[in-house]
This record gives sequence, structure tokens and C-alpha cells, in this order.
Amino acid sequence: MIRFSVSMEKELVEKFDQYLEKKNIKSRSAGIRLMIREKLIEEGIRIPDTTMYGIITYIYDYTKGHLENSLTELQHKHKDLILITSHIHLDQFNCLEIVLVKGKSSMIQRLADEIESNDGIKSVRKLMTQTI
Repeated sequence: MIRFSVSMEKELVEKFDQYLEKKNIKSRSAGIRLMIREKLIEEGIRIPDTTMYGIITYIYDYTKGHLENSLTELQHKHKDLILITSHIHLDQFNCLEIVLVKGKSSMIQRLADEIESNDGIKSVRKLMTQTI
């Protein structure tokens, strides 16, 4: 570990300490490390060629006959990104798919956009992260 000092306004330190207590983070150093990592991950998502890990989840109406075939074709098209998929039957009309991905942030975003563009998709959520 490298030690360095940080100067900040008293009010900001007090708010930071309250945040740490609320999140049960044991030290200011741990809190600062977490926040720096979060910011670096956010920045990495914006850089198209950054390797990211992620989850894309989507809910769709499986009664749209063409949709399951389109989604399967899309998954095959992006097989280099997809590590694993999981399919869950929610009710008589809706399915949830969870797709674990690894690849360039721009390619993960493209896959999520392509999924979302299909008629019958009800929601798409994407989460990306990286090792820092």
C-alpha cells in the first residue's frame, strides 16, 4: 500500500464519515479505495475498447413467435462475448434471460442495443464492471 494524505472541507469529511457508517465501511481508506474504483470503472465503460465483464438481463413476451429465434440468432452472432445464458419462465407470457458477458465495452453496449431493438422486448438492463 502507498500512503498519501487528502485535504478536504470539514463538512465533506463529516458527510463522508456518515456515508461510511451507513455502508458499514470500516475506514476512510477503504471508502476512498471503493469510490476511486467506482469512478475508474465508470470511465472504463465510456472507453470503447476497455475489456469489461457484465450482465445483460431482459424480459420478453415469448408469445411473439419470431422473438425467441431472433434472440437465439443474436446470441450466436455474439458468441465471442457471451460466457453463459440463463432462461427463466416468469409466467404464461414472459421470460427472463440473463446473459453473462466479457468483452469490449462498446461491443457489450451494441449487444444490449440489438436485444432492445427487438419487438416484444419489455425491458433490458445492463451492468458492466472490471477488475481494478
